[in-house]
Amino acid sequence: MRSIKLKSRQSLPNVKYLIDVYKDGKYFVGVAKGLDYTGVGKTIDEAIKNTKKSVKLALQWCLENGTLEKALKECEFKVISKYTY
Repeated sequence: MRSIKLKSRQSLPNVKYLIDVYKDGKYFVGVAKGLDYTGVGKTIDEAIKNTKKSVKLALQWCLENGTLEKALKECEFKVISKYTY
């Protein structure tokens, strides 16, 4: 089971996930495991960077629409602590 820490309703949680990178022709494709978000790049580093950006944008959208915790739980992430500061 994956884990998340929810900091507050206004900020994104610390979500830990793995990124698999595949070669597709002359491009690399990063896939965030468990989240199914992807990023593409001409290098492995660029694919990883774009995958992280994709995940961040998706999580921000969920946060803004009040569905973040539900979406992460559906991906089998588990809240390990809730705190605000």
